[in-house]
Amino acid sequence: MKTKTQFVDESSKNAFKTILIMAGLSGFIVAVGYLMANVTGNSSYMTYALIIAVGQNFISYFLGPNIALSSSGAVEADEDKYSDLHRIVEDVSKEAKIKKPSVHIINDPAPNAFATGRGHNSSHVAVTTGLLAMLDRGEISGVIAHEVTHIKNRDMLVMTSVVTMSAVLSTLANMAMFSSMSKDNKDGGSGGGVMLLIGILGSILMPIALMIIQMSISRKREFMADAGGAILTSHPEALASALLKISGYKQPLQHASTATAHLYISCPFGGANYQSFWQKLFMTHPPVEERVEALMN
Repeated sequence: MKTKTQFVDESSKNAFKTILIMAGLSGFIVAVGYLMANVTGNSSYMTYALIIAVGQNFISYFLGPNIALSSSGAVEADEDKYSDLHRIVEDVSKEAKIKKPSVHIINDPAPNAFATGRGHNSSHVAVTTGLLAMLDRGEISGVIAHEVTHIKNRDMLVMTSVVTMSAVLSTLANMAMFSSMSKDNKDGGSGGGVMLLIGILGSILMPIALMIIQMSISRKREFMADAGGAILTSHPEALASALLKISGYKQPLQHASTATAHLYISCPFGGANYQSFWQKLFMTHPPVEERVEALMN
C-alpha cells in the first residue's frame, strides 16, 4: 500500500506529465501544419496550425469544464438540500489540501460521478441523484475522494485536451484532402498526391490512434485516482463497494456520450463485462474487478 508521502510524490510527477502531454499535442498540430505548408508551398497552413494549437488549448483550459457540466445536465447543488454531500466534499478536500470544488447534481437514477476543472482553485464535482440514493455515506466519501484525486492530479485538463485534439486533427485531415483537390494541385504533381495521402491517413488513422491514447491515459489515471481515494479516506473497501454497485447498474446515464464517458468514475453506458482483448483496448475504464482487486490488495 502506498503511503501518503509516496502518493504526493507521484501526484507531482503526474502534473508534470500533464504539461508535457499538452505541449506535445500542440507541437504535433504545428508539425502537421508545417508538413502541409512545405508540401503545398502554402505558408497559410502553418498559420492555421498555430491558430488551431492555441485555440484548442484555450478551449480546453477555459471552456472545457463548463462544456462538460452543461452536456451532462449538471446543476449546482443547493447547500441546504444537499448539506451532507457538501460536508463530504469539504472534508475530503481538506484532507487532500485543495480548495473545495463546487458541487453539482445530475438528476439521473444511474449512479455515477465525475470531476472537471482547470486546477486546484477552479474545479467541480458532479454526482447523480442515483448515486446519492444507492450508496451509503462511506461509499459516497470514497467516490468523492476518487474525484478529488483527479482534481489534485490535474487529470481533467489533459483529458479534455486529448478530446479536443481529436477534433482538431480531423479538421486538419479534411483540410489536407481539400487541398489535394484544389486547383493548385490539379496539374498532376506529387504535391497533390502527398496531400491526399496525408488526408486519407489522417481521416482513418488519427482518430483511432487518439482514441487508443485517450483510453490508455484514462485507464491508468483511474487506478491512480482509486489509490488516492483509498488513501484520503483510509477505507479502500468503501470505494471498492461503491464501484461494484455503480458498475452493477445496467441502465445508461440519460446524457451519456462518448465525448465525456472517460470523465466518469465508471462507464456511463450501463454495466459491461469486458473480456476480450479488443473490448479492453477500446474501453474508457479498467474492468471493475481489476480495480476492486487493486484496492483490496
